[in-house]
Amino acid sequence: MTRFALNQQTPMLCLMLLLGFLSLSLNAHAAKDLVFGATGDAPRGDDEWQQFEDQVQDLNKGNKYKFFVHVGDIWYGTESLPKSHYTRVADILKQSKIPAYIVPGDNEWNDLDDPAEGWKNWTETFYNFDAHFKTAYVVEHQKDQPENIAFVKDGVLIIGLNIVGGTVHDKEEWKARHARSATWVKKQFKDHKDEVRAAVVFAQARPNDTKHLDFFAPFIDKAKNFEKPVLYLHGDGHHFNVETPWRAENVWRVQVDAGNVNPPLEIHVTHDPGEPFRFIRTFFEE
Repeated sequence: MTRFALNQQTPMLCLMLLLGFLSLSLNAHAAKDLVFGATGDAPRGDDEWQQFEDQVQDLNKGNKYKFFVHVGDIWYGTESLPKSHYTRVADILKQSKIPAYIVPGDNEWNDLDDPAEGWKNWTETFYNFDAHFKTAYVVEHQKDQPENIAFVKDGVLIIGLNIVGGTVHDKEEWKARHARSATWVKKQFKDHKDEVRAAVVFAQARPNDTKHLDFFAPFIDKAKNFEKPVLYLHGDGHHFNVETPWRAENVWRVQVDAGNVNPPLEIHVTHDPGEPFRFIRTFFEE
């Protein structure tokens, strides 16, 4: 009698186990991606101000994006740039209801005829820029290089860095800044490794081994030790480009379109170990 009862229950037990496994699988797939936008090299001319403002507004539509990042270069290459230009860019970014984060580019700093003035304008305008936005998470600033930031959102570590392309005016400053940025990445990877599933590092520079190897060599070593997917996101080249893997099996590199080439890039940080990062591009109508 006991055996008969067990046999009757066995199909039901199997069905319950199957439903349980299906439920776990569905929950895993239902885990939401972290979705954010990324732009750079914008605006690059007087005819692009309205376009830039429209793109910022579009990033705020539909509650799709948690935040967006600007990877630097807020004008085309020019000899000088008035303070009013920096503040105009900042005023447009401040219109955003979602947090906006920005890092320096060479066009507004070291490629100017007076880099010191450019840096003064940038720091006076964009230091602690995150304070303009209310968030449930804390944005950290590196003490001795405050433009370097970091925060954790939805299980993803986000790091912004002052790594620029362009002219090297002072080799010692360049080297010291890279060293501080490498130290910041090392600290953030160590502090947050156990609580995140991936990391996104954004800066302006397209990697150049002649000018940037002293940063990217230790960066790649730290990324390997992090043992989780890492995305290096940058501008500088004006056209979308992706490399995976890039210098390490767990590292991806993506270059965003310039704002006048295509609208901002949509980035998904997924829960899929086979495709931890997905990129959705939109295009201007011809």
